[in-house]
Amino acid sequence: MSTQIEDQSEAVLRDRMIASRLELVREFAEVFNTVCDLNIEDLASNPARYCRVRQIQYACTEYEKYRKNVLEHLNTLLEDALSSTVWLGCPSIMAFHESDCITVVDTRNESSAFIPLNKQSSEKALEASGMLSNAFFLIQLWPGWACLSKHVGQIVTLKNLPPGTNTMRSYTLSMLPCTVYTDLVNNPIQLAETVVHEAAHNQLNEYIGNPSSLPQEHTWWSPWKQKYRPAFGILHAVYAFSSVVKFLIYLYQSEICDEHCHHQLQRRILREWHRLNEAQQSFEEIAKLVDDNILQMYLLSHFTHTKQLINKLSEEKIDGNL
Repeated sequence: MSTQIEDQSEAVLRDRMIASRLELVREFAEVFNTVCDLNIEDLASNPARYCRVRQIQYACTEYEKYRKNVLEHLNTLLEDALSSTVWLGCPSIMAFHESDCITVVDTRNESSAFIPLNKQSSEKALEASGMLSNAFFLIQLWPGWACLSKHVGQIVTLKNLPPGTNTMRSYTLSMLPCTVYTDLVNNPIQLAETVVHEAAHNQLNEYIGNPSSLPQEHTWWSPWKQKYRPAFGILHAVYAFSSVVKFLIYLYQSEICDEHCHHQLQRRILREWHRLNEAQQSFEEIAKLVDDNILQMYLLSHFTHTKQLINKLSEEKIDGNL
C-alpha cells in the first residue's frame, strides 16, 4: 500500500501526463486524421497505441533532420497504432525482437532507438513469450504495477543471455515513452525486476516533463554508477530502484516463492537498501530543488514509503542484516 500523500500527488501528476499526451496526439491527428479515423483519447490513454504514435512522430522528426528514409514503412506503423492486436499473455503489451525493427542512431542517446515494423510479433519475439509471461505473472501480482503499467505498451527484446548472467542490458528513451528495451534471461524475478525498473524510468520521464528545469551545473555521487551524476540521473536512479525494492519486498512477503527464491529476493533487497541509504542525502537535496511542488512531494513521499517498508522488514530481522 502506498501513502495517502503519494497517491494524491501521483493522481495530479497522472492527470498532467494525460493532458501532455493528448496535446502530442492532437498534433499527430492534424497530420493523419485525413487518412484514418483517430480516437484521440484512446491513443493517449492506451500505452501500446501511444508508444506507436510517439514512434511515428519521432521517425518523422529524424527523417526531416537527417533526410533518411525511415518512413518507408509508415503505413505499417500507423496501422499497428490503430489495431487491436495484442501480445499473448498480457492484454496491453506488444513484444518485438530487435530484428523486427528499424534502427535510428541518435547522438543524444547512448543506445539506439529500435522501432518495430511488424504489425504482429515475429517468431523470434514469440520465442521469448515464455520468459516474459513468467515475469509478468509476478509483476501483475504486485498492486504497484497498476500505475506503472500505464507507462509500458511495448517491449523490444535484445539478446538472449545464458543462465546465471548477472548483468542485463536494458534501457528506455525519453523521446519514445511506453517502450522498454531489454535483454532476456531465464530468471523470472530478474526479468520482472528489469521491467519494473524501466517502467519506473518511463513514468518519471513523463512526470518530470522538461528535465532542463532541474539543476545542470552540479553533480552528486551515484552508488549505482560509481561516479558523479547530475540531478536528473540521481532522481531517476533513486526512483527506479525504490520502485524495484517495493516490488521485491512484495514478492518476499508473498507466499509464491520457494526458499531459493526468498534468498534471491533477500540478497537483492539488502543490496539496494545499502545503495539507497548511501544516496539518500543527495536525493533529498535534489528533490528540494525541484520547482514543481507536486512532483517534489511525490518523489519524497515515494522514497519515504520505500524506507518504511524496509524498516518494517528490519523489525522482522530479515537474515539479521537489516
